[in-house]
Order: sequence, then C-alpha cells, then structure tokens
Amino acid sequence: KVLAVLEAAGRDKISFRLLSAPEKVIRALSPGHVWPGFLDDENIVVAGPLSGAEGEKAPEKLDDAKSPKVLKKINLSTGEEVEMHEFKGRLWDDVPLTISPDRKRVTYYQRAEGGGQSGLFVFDLEKGSESLLSEGGTFFSWLPDSQHGYMFFKKEKKLKLVKSVPGKPLEVVSDLG
Repeated sequence: KVLAVLEAAGRDKISFRLLSAPEKVIRALSPGHVWPGFLDDENIVVAGPLSGAEGEKAPEKLDDAKSPKVLKKINLSTGEEVEMHEFKGRLWDDVPLTISPDRKRVTYYQRAEGGGQSGLFVFDLEKGSESLLSEGGTFFSWLPDSQHGYMFFKKEKKLKLVKSVPGKPLEVVSDLG
C-alpha cells in the first residue's frame, strides 16, 4: 500500500507515498535517515540521527562521524518516532538494515568504536536486545522462515546458508561457494 521513494534533490531524502496516489507524500524523513524497512502498513524501522540532531548536516557516508546512530520505529500516519536502540559502533554504508520476515529481528553491520566489536549484529525488536550474529559476515538476507538466511563472508569471499535462532550460536548449514 505504501511506497518508499529515495529523492535526490540536493541531498538524499526518503519520502513515503500511497501506491494509489503516488504524487502525494504522506510522510518525509529528514536527511540522515537511511535503510527504511516496513514492519507493517503503518510502521517502519530506520537508522537515523539521535533526537535533537535532526538539523545537523546529513553525512556523506553512513560511517562518517555524524552518521545515524539510532534504530528508530516511525509511524507513517502520525509521525511518532520511537528510538529503540543506540548503535554502539558506526553503521557501514554498504550494508542495509534487513528485517526478518516475521518482523521480529533486524540485522545490520557496524564497525567497532572505542574497543567494541565489528560485525553483523541482530537486534530483537520484541526483547530490545542486540547480539553479534557474525564477526566475518557482512551482507545478510533472510529466508521466509525467519530462522535461515544467506550471509556473505567477505574475507573468505563465500556465500553461506546459515541458521539463526535467538539465544543460540549462528550455525552454518551449507557453504554455497
């Protein structure tokens, strides 16, 4: 029902439009918001600036110093923004947020800051908890069962089928080459 549009008017901006009336913007996000994913017809999750940082100049890349630092849930009808999680590291601009098909988990790649860990992380939207999914994996694509996915391991240059069950270590099911 809703379409996300990346606009390139000077600085990239994301707007949301109804498929039935694509000329009408129902909600636009300020610059600095990236990687929107739909939770349902009215709510999205997105990486964005901390509250009060909306007026800052949008970063050239996501891993710049002024990069988005918070995972937010935004209601497209009301505009209400709820900060769900402050990222401990810097998001990597090449790896988008991915939402599990059951809409319970979000993956993202972050680079370590201040002695933290770099890697692919998963955030549980129901529990509000973050855990490391893989230090070696970068891109992740969920399969419809929300337990399996394809993960690219950059150092090995290999795609692997993995199983991700909350509370258990990541299991490599198959090396796909």
